[in-house]
Amino acid sequence: PLHKAYIVSAEDKIRRETIMRTMCDLSLDYAAMSEKLGIAFESHFAKELAALAPFAADGLVTLKPGAEASEEDLRAFVAERLAAFKVPVRVIFWHETLPRNANGKIVKAELRKLFVDADAT
Repeated sequence: PLHKAYIVSAEDKIRRETIMRTMCDLSLDYAAMSEKLGIAFESHFAKELAALAPFAADGLVTLKPGAEASEEDLRAFVAERLAAFKVPVRVIFWHETLPRNANGKIVKAELRKLFVDADAT
């Protein structure tokens, strides 16, 4: 099928759904994605999942036991992929679960109390 004069492949559809679920839910259920998309999710995205491993320390993903990443590693990883103004000035390592509401969404007001308000004092 065409979308704005571009041919949309099956791979495009898989990646679009993965990005949408990540951005909307802030997490991915690999089993649910495998079932919905008709693929073995972890095998299909093995390279991408390996590239995300260094981000586990900030609570966005979970590292495999024994894996490590430093602030410099994370900033360098982002700098290779994004414009310079999008590279974080600092990285905060947070080893607890992020505050979530009953629906499982991250509570931004609580994050502000934890990080922004703490810096102001």
